[in-house]
Amino acid sequence: MVGSIAASLTQYLVSEANLKQQLMLTALDKRLQSHQEAFTLLERLLHTDDKQTDEFLKLLQDCKRWWETHSLYLTTEARKAFRTAYGAAGSLASARARRADWNEMKIYVDEIQLAIKIMEESVSLPSIGALVSKDVDKESNKNDT
Repeated sequence: MVGSIAASLTQYLVSEANLKQQLMLTALDKRLQSHQEAFTLLERLLHTDDKQTDEFLKLLQDCKRWWETHSLYLTTEARKAFRTAYGAAGSLASARARRADWNEMKIYVDEIQLAIKIMEESVSLPSIGALVSKDVDKESNKNDT
């Protein structure tokens, strides 16, 4: 009887751990996807021609809609950076429209570029070569003992 209870408890704990791992992997996948989408939107904001006002305004709306449905998947730092960059993009559009000096516009461009960098760093993964190298090193160390 005790053995049966122990086996059932072990099975329950293993299944619970597997479920948590599946949820974490799913969340990680969604987080990576969301950071990539944020990166893409910020790049588009940075490179949209200022002569295409309608396109830029539509892009700002796309950013707002995206923010409302994806922001919680971003890391805290990335979330803050995206909001800052989104605001900077609006200010940049205004500065371009009134033909502000380059120094003012550069401040907004720098904020967007910093957000892009933060998106990249937030999901920084080791290269496949580095992962394979670590596996080879582990296997080599195991065989040395």
